[in-house]
Amino acid sequence: MENRDSDLARVLTKYDGLVDWERRDRTAMKVDLAPLRDLLHQLNNPQKKFRTIHIAGTKGKGSVGALIEAGLHRAGLACGRFSSPHVERITERVTFGGQEISESMLARILNCAWLVRETAWLHSEPGRNTTRFDLETLAAILALLEAKVNWAVIECGLGGRTDSTNVIDGEVCVLTNVDLEHTAVLGSSHSEIAFQKVGILKRGATMVTGVAPNSAAGQIVFAEAQKLGCPLVFCLSQPGETIAEINTRLAKNVLDEMGRRASQLRTLSSRSDGLADGFSMKQRS
Repeated sequence: MENRDSDLARVLTKYDGLVDWERRDRTAMKVDLAPLRDLLHQLNNPQKKFRTIHIAGTKGKGSVGALIEAGLHRAGLACGRFSSPHVERITERVTFGGQEISESMLARILNCAWLVRETAWLHSEPGRNTTRFDLETLAAILALLEAKVNWAVIECGLGGRTDSTNVIDGEVCVLTNVDLEHTAVLGSSHSEIAFQKVGILKRGATMVTGVAPNSAAGQIVFAEAQKLGCPLVFCLSQPGETIAEINTRLAKNVLDEMGRRASQLRTLSSRSDGLADGFSMKQRS
């Protein structure tokens, strides 16, 4: 078990009383974004105070997100990232320019999120039904706001369309790939799972994806993008490419797209060359 300071241990003890769908059978999982949206509304929608990149996919979300964050940091931009689950320490879930949030800050922010939920309980508001991951997502948003990031990289926990993180509006969305996973929750086919994951795409955004356009999943992605009028950037794997190379190319395509969207980011393409050099991290899906 990881060592934690006393404040973080105390607040996590309270969180342990909530249902944790990361550690339980998810077949009975009830998904509803309304409770978290209610808490965010009470806080004047802090998720709208910074720009976001939203990442979904069966594998590679963490690696691609970390590479994008590294590229933003190298470009001199204030950036942060929210990912899940953590490998060793819960502080891995929120980073600022690649640096983990401190235990003391995480404890304080998690406690703030808890207090907002308690207020919703007192007033019988929808926010009283927030789950543990809802509150962890809220805490991450509050931490990113406090850190005054310009850009946040937000990784989906499960699926996309009804995932807690889908309270944000990503300017650039990423769908790394689609495979059969959590079929009791997301659906039993590649098409059904793709429908859930592409749900992070909002009107006005661009999606960068490694999903082949002629696949069953790719057809779902194309149809959703067409319905919303969103451009698609296909980043398909090449023969002989390693997973690390595919992830790096996906991240570079995201940075290139961001460069097209803002003059401040025009140097990202050149600065992202060799992005993976010297960059190491634990591989996780």
